[in-house]
Amino acid sequence: MEEVDTSSFSKPALNVFASTPQSTQAEVRARLVRFLTGASEADKEKYFIRLSQVTNHLPMETANFSDFYCSLEHARNCSEIMGLEVNPNWYYIPSVYNGRTSSLRVSGQPIRRPWGVISGPGASSQAMWSRSKRLDFELEMGVFLAKPLPAGQILDIRNAKEHVFGFVILNDWSARDIQGFEMAPLGPFHSKGFGTTISPWIVTIDALSPVECPVSIPQSPPPLPHLAWKGDSSNATWDIELSARILRKGKTYHITSTNLKDLYWTPYQQLTHLASAGEGLSTGDIFGTGTISNDGSHDLGGPYSNDACSIRKGWYQNHGICPYLVSKRMDSRGKEAVGNVQRAVVEDTKVVLKATDERIPWDEKQSRAVVRKFDLRLLSLFTVINLFSFIDRVNIGNARLLGLEKDLGLSGLRFNIALMCLFVSYCVVELPSNILCKIVGGHIYIPTLVLCFGIITMLTSLVEQKGGLYACRFLLGVFEGVSVILAVVAFIAIPSGPGTARFLTESQKQVAPCYPGFDNTACTFLRLRVLLWKAAACAISIGVGYISDHYHSRGWVIFATVPFGIAGMGMLEFLPTSMPGAKYGALYLAAPGIYAFLPLWLAWAVNNAATPTVKAASAGLVFTVGSLGGILAPWVYLPGDAPNYRTGHAIMFAFLFGSWAMCIGMIIYIKWENRARELGKRDNVLEGLGPEEQLELSSRHPAFRYAV
Repeated sequence: MEEVDTSSFSKPALNVFASTPQSTQAEVRARLVRFLTGASEADKEKYFIRLSQVTNHLPMETANFSDFYCSLEHARNCSEIMGLEVNPNWYYIPSVYNGRTSSLRVSGQPIRRPWGVISGPGASSQAMWSRSKRLDFELEMGVFLAKPLPAGQILDIRNAKEHVFGFVILNDWSARDIQGFEMAPLGPFHSKGFGTTISPWIVTIDALSPVECPVSIPQSPPPLPHLAWKGDSSNATWDIELSARILRKGKTYHITSTNLKDLYWTPYQQLTHLASAGEGLSTGDIFGTGTISNDGSHDLGGPYSNDACSIRKGWYQNHGICPYLVSKRMDSRGKEAVGNVQRAVVEDTKVVLKATDERIPWDEKQSRAVVRKFDLRLLSLFTVINLFSFIDRVNIGNARLLGLEKDLGLSGLRFNIALMCLFVSYCVVELPSNILCKIVGGHIYIPTLVLCFGIITMLTSLVEQKGGLYACRFLLGVFEGVSVILAVVAFIAIPSGPGTARFLTESQKQVAPCYPGFDNTACTFLRLRVLLWKAAACAISIGVGYISDHYHSRGWVIFATVPFGIAGMGMLEFLPTSMPGAKYGALYLAAPGIYAFLPLWLAWAVNNAATPTVKAASAGLVFTVGSLGGILAPWVYLPGDAPNYRTGHAIMFAFLFGSWAMCIGMIIYIKWENRARELGKRDNVLEGLGPEEQLELSSRHPAFRYAV
């Protein structure tokens, strides 16, 4: 190729080659691909160099480095931590700061803790000079520039593409305690000037043309004219999936997954803003896109954003890294990897790292023993607590069978209102109760709830001054009073954390916080979110239940409800990931369609049972069959199927369709059976039976009619 100076490839950096036209770069890449894919063994022996023999260097000589702050979710999380709203200016310009080119280093080089000025311990302490105790890194992409722009010229966004050479992975290392002190007067300096790692290979913009895509985050208010994208909307950004993983002794732990297209401000807009004041651009300049986060759930299904910041240990190398998280109220646990142990305490929405000189030896046997002890002690106890809580709630039904309504004069719908009152208060206090549990601590709050529940249940025996009711309610209170005894057990048995667990040995107390339970967890600023599709499912479930009761019909309401779930799951199954809005909208069909009919199935089974024993057995069977889904679910929604999860969605679709078919079959059978009984075709079962024996036929009695 005459237009290519072959000597540019023997230089220590790619700046000369990057300054050639993009058409030339594309042709060089195409020729290299053809050669590499068709290389003979002799060619490989002659031209290929083993990666183990290669020393990586920074791919370009860089004069200027800037880092952006352009993820809406990341901005919201950071603002919440500071008790603020996102600054309105953020929506008008891509936020950015100028970094230090001296901080750039190729991935794999060690990053060590910086020294700096931090706030001393305590609210009123003086500033102190210290090594950082709160270190993390961010998952970003770096954009290397090709074509220079002379100083004094302003970049037109329509020409932004021709100035981009290619992309790299970029990790912005941040000392948060130093940053916290620096941000008050001005902005980040030492806290972000000690290390920014980038991948040694550049993926050229030509290679990324197949994944060009529209933006996924609507910009409101609309961008100012110079930042408004004027090209084809389908080529505004790139669909590049990114993930962060942590490697520990050959085992990989997934931390977060996100996508470049989820940035509020696109790389083209960032580049245009970078050159919008006439400062000019140089070949080899690089800018970071900023932390790339999105408003999705992590792989465990929790309601947290996929934020691409990660808590880090004392220093990093690419062969052994590990976050270490220990919460006062709930554990997110990792293992020690390199250097001194770091302990993080999750306090509200921020993660605070505390460094110690302690080294905890890892013992796999001890780890398993710890997990086994926690499972046997706590899981068993919580299961029993849940069981007695359920009994305390439903025993009013037994009291009703023993004459509660007559004794208390509960005529009409008064008994129903009494049932409703519990759930009204339950809904009102649920959220504040959970928050209070976090403040007080589960080891105190949960046993207190159990104690109060047992006492209140026993005190219901005093609501009426009649001897018969006294005896009935007293006996009922005796059995309900077991909850009080259970509360005493809970106060003793539930520890505040691994360090106070009496059933652990001293060595196990040290190992307990290190158990690798941080898999698939975004170790960063956590943000509590309201999932509106769940609210929709809740509201529709209540409405569907009301309609079902009003018209005395279960089957027909199920028949009308399930298709919404089928349609929603079908959309999730077949819609492409390039339509996130449509897939999110599908949840508004799927969730109500699923959650609305589940209680009706249980009610339908109980309604069609004639005796209390059969009703209890029917309810138990429905719950048992439903619980089987908990065994199946982990095996159909696998990380390898991300982001489409076609296997899981397909199985959900099949089960929903099967439920709908079963509903139709049940309706047809019930109508057929009821019609047969009306015509006297089942009267033969009464032959030879006395009155007592006929009553024992229960639902098989010809006079019994199944509810549709």
